[in-house]
Amino acid sequence: MVRLDHFNILKAELSDRENTDFLLVSDKGHNPNYTEDAVKLLGSFGAARSKLVKNKKASKEDKKNFVASFDWKAMTAQDEAVWEKIFEHLEK
Repeated sequence: MVRLDHFNILKAELSDRENTDFLLVSDKGHNPNYTEDAVKLLGSFGAARSKLVKNKKASKEDKKNFVASFDWKAMTAQDEAVWEKIFEHLEK
């Protein structure tokens, strides 16, 4: 996983290699295998968690309730198209 400018450099330099494939996935940060909605939920979770951690008055119960309030299945939903590309590459 690399930034777009590095992706273009790597693709230009390594495209002739037989065992190298490239997949450009936008707007997913370091989670290209997650769905776009999952990445958004993960971002919301991180921002809200940061606020909670900074709140010195937050109890253990508050923190437990906060974690339980998120839809973890939705927040970790996998992008099947990306996984298909990964498996296609591995089968070569």
